[in-house]
Amino acid sequence: ACLGLFGLFSFKIQSRLKEFSIRKILGAKLGSIIHVASKQYFWIVAVSFSIGAPAGFFLMSTMVQKIYPVPKPIGVWSFVLAIVIMIVTLSMTVIGQLYKAANVNPAANLRNE
Repeated sequence: ACLGLFGLFSFKIQSRLKEFSIRKILGAKLGSIIHVASKQYFWIVAVSFSIGAPAGFFLMSTMVQKIYPVPKPIGVWSFVLAIVIMIVTLSMTVIGQLYKAANVNPAANLRNE
């Protein structure tokens, strides 16, 4: 999932490089560019975890109870840890790609386009 997210976000940044260059020329700060570009990805991850984490917890607990005669209860902490790891990975990917795109000379990007 992390590699897919990295590839999708890298492609999206490359396709919006001209927009970010224009924003940078007009005086936008790096934080505002990061906010504009990453807003949709954080919403996608939030919705997917709000649907996937409870469904995964329910399905895993049902599977464990059907397979083992004396099942050990499944903790919520494994799902919380997965959510935290994915959010950290998403943040690092977004900030890293946008930082790399923001440090490129905007005049060179606009000239190439």
